[in-house]
Amino acid sequence: MCRNGFRFGLWENRSVDAAGLVRVDEQLESFVGEVFSSLERKDRRATAGLYVRGLMLDARRKSIQPMAARLRVDHQRLQQFVTSSPWDVEPVRKTLSRKACTLFEPDAWVIRPSPAATARRPGRSE
Repeated sequence: MCRNGFRFGLWENRSVDAAGLVRVDEQLESFVGEVFSSLERKDRRATAGLYVRGLMLDARRKSIQPMAARLRVDHQRLQQFVTSSPWDVEPVRKTLSRKACTLFEPDAWVIRPSPAATARRPGRSE
């Protein structure tokens, strides 16, 4: 058990079957609601929940069409959410990183520099 009381037993194999997903449904709803709270539209938050469920279901392929088939939803709904839905990913990433820090203390942080910071500057030899 980790600091916030969440048991890792269901996640040991990194995926769960449908019955396992039903057992953790309340926790999952809370997680999705918090992580995707920055999404203004209710339908996008609902699709985010479907996508997270699809990622967690027991299966080798995590691509959109097989995931949609397991969830019994139209694959275009998930595809549009992942590839063309105009939602800002930064608030979601920030919430995920805060939640991760409540589960464990990181030993190090890796910060990816922006392309502007790594671009060659005039007058510098590298």
